[in-house]
Amino acid sequence: MRAALIVAPLLVGLAACATSKVPPPQEGTSATYRSGQVWAFRHRPAESASRLTVLRVDAHPQLGTIVHVRIDGMRIRIPQDPSRPVTMIEHMPFSESALLASTTRLVREGTEVPDYSAGYAQWLDALERGNGGIFTISVAEGIDVMERTLNP
Repeated sequence: MRAALIVAPLLVGLAACATSKVPPPQEGTSATYRSGQVWAFRHRPAESASRLTVLRVDAHPQLGTIVHVRIDGMRIRIPQDPSRPVTMIEHMPFSESALLASTTRLVREGTEVPDYSAGYAQWLDALERGNGGIFTISVAEGIDVMERTLNP
């Protein structure tokens, strides 16, 4: 079984976080990204097989286009069990511009979208309370931030 990580609680204070209550996002569209796409991205060293899957695209009046992704194939060390790194992140919300700067090629389309409801619900709750946000940095940098947060 793969180790997985739900990111929503880690977003507080990480990137472009709101400071007051904000309206919920609406389902949106992107000229580039659609649910079920799998993309290669500018990965971290030794993680060349890592990929992101587009889960959903939202539109938000303050945050713009938000692309929710799942990351597979990376290795995040965790202090609880260093021998079993986390290899999948269930949900990470990125600005569309951050993904455009990170993705390198479309690997495939039409992939079944995995269940991301738990991570999305946590993120949405935090966003609506003014305690959540989106990543505006590269995917690799977002993974680095998470790893540093988990390994103080």
